[in-house]
Amino acid sequence: MCHVEIRRLSKRTTLCTFTELEGYPTNVLLLEGNARIYTCDTFLGPRAMQEIEQEASLGFHGTKENIVFNSHGDWDHHWGNCFFHDTSIIAHRKTRNCIIKAGDHDLSMHGHHAMGRVIITPPSTTFTRELTFHDDGISFFHAPGHTPDSSACMDLIDGVLFAGDDVEYPLPCISSPDVSTFINTLTSFLEMKVALVIPGHGIPVAGLDLVRDNLRYLESLEAGNPAVPSLPRAREIHGDNEKVLHDE
Repeated sequence: MCHVEIRRLSKRTTLCTFTELEGYPTNVLLLEGNARIYTCDTFLGPRAMQEIEQEASLGFHGTKENIVFNSHGDWDHHWGNCFFHDTSIIAHRKTRNCIIKAGDHDLSMHGHHAMGRVIITPPSTTFTRELTFHDDGISFFHAPGHTPDSSACMDLIDGVLFAGDDVEYPLPCISSPDVSTFINTLTSFLEMKVALVIPGHGIPVAGLDLVRDNLRYLESLEAGNPAVPSLPRAREIHGDNEKVLHDE
């Protein structure tokens, strides 16, 4: 049994928030277009995806084509890929390379978190800049920040941005000292027509205010005068970011 909260945000949008990883609520987003159902990230394994299929009103195996999107190559975002058979799995080219390179090692290191039998399943379709399904109003695009391979999904009709781990509460996590690229990506988010932001972790639903908060933190981090909230989780994330920034 999974610990998942499923809520319908709109006719097209269903949000699934898992709490299996203590302290890291993790979001999976389902988008229903005219022709396809899109699953944004697949969490920790096939059992998690099966739980969504049973609980959500959207059917993974119905008449509509299924599309899976991996926002980046971190293990807690793609282990459920193996649940989907004969399904296009979409990601940035770098994400596919990351999963092929690190997938088995990550599974050996973190396999105790697996929800069901995980078979590492890399994306089958890749893009370098963006991929848009115009008939459904769904766009996937490269958004390097949390990781160099990170991408995001935009529902162009409802204005819902699935930001993956590029946006998190209380603070974003960096994986390289290249904070400038991360700043550029968040700045580009603010230029979009966004009604709702779905972060990768932390809180289920946010607005552009969270993007602005994340951006202010990164700008202060780059300037050497980091503005860190007093929350214990924020201090923990900032400590990890400092280690990455100074290559410790």
